[in-house]
Amino acid sequence: SLFLKKLSNCSKVRSDKVVGITGMTIKSAALKTFSDKRLILGGQSKIIRSYSFFNKAIDWANNGLLNAIVTAPINKMSWNLADVPFSGHTTMLKEKTGVDFVSMGFYTERLKTVLATVHVPFKDVPDLLTYSCLKQALESCLEFMCKLGVKCPKIAVAGLNPHASEDGLFGTEENEILIPFVKRINSDSDEKGMFGEF
Repeated sequence: SLFLKKLSNCSKVRSDKVVGITGMTIKSAALKTFSDKRLILGGQSKIIRSYSFFNKAIDWANNGLLNAIVTAPINKMSWNLADVPFSGHTTMLKEKTGVDFVSMGFYTERLKTVLATVHVPFKDVPDLLTYSCLKQALESCLEFMCKLGVKCPKIAVAGLNPHASEDGLFGTEENEILIPFVKRINSDSDEKGMFGEF
């Protein structure tokens, strides 16, 4: 759920003030706080509404009205058919927040995951796995761990090919890209916290 950071009085929030946002909810002290009545009335098609609602959530976050945005899956084909210029939440967040890089992360109690690439065809992934891409994903991963309070994270790099290519039998990306990256990071670091491809 999304929650407005600056509610005037949380005890006065009523259930009729909950508004859907692409599978999420926000709690508002009053409907009059919304400047765009279409957000509530749904004057747009469902396809455009999911984009508009998410865009509004980003605006609120950029203006300090939200602590966080939690998203549910969207139908990316519907966004594409509606000429929405983003492949999903992650790329839209990057553009609308003006940051240079974003990562998609997933959290469970036992496993936390950060992706190096998002929403690209698998055939294009090997060309995108540059040293700088992997380094940025690692930095995002470390920042994610820090925010979660993980003091000494052990980072594992997943293999790209089946069985992490079995030493080149099923592909070359592990030997050419992933293993050299892990070795370089470990040699540059005081603590050896990164494991090879799995």
